[in-house]
Amino acid sequence: RVGGGSLVVMSNGIITHDGQAPTLSACGTSAILSTSTAHAGEISIAGTPSACTINFVDAFTQAPSCTGIFANVVSFSRLSSKSASHVTFAWGGAVASPENFNYWCFAPR
Repeated sequence: RVGGGSLVVMSNGIITHDGQAPTLSACGTSAILSTSTAHAGEISIAGTPSACTINFVDAFTQAPSCTGIFANVVSFSRLSSKSASHVTFAWGGAVASPENFNYWCFAPR
């Protein structure tokens, strides 16, 4: 269980999450897609931020393990800070917009 949402394994094996979309800070004019949750999501990068903080509306009970990747460019990101309520991804230099960044987060019980 993640905050106010929960993970669901559907009969076809797909894992979904019914939590609320997180908010962004320190991310320029980027926007998070409405289908995003604390568990996983996509950010539409706009402007040229070199980092982005994802603030979970449905906080984890402890800091999650997260990973993220850009959809179309070869650029590495790193998880620069994390807590139960947010994670910050940073990357080396500006990314030309528009670009999508996908993230996945899991926390132990």
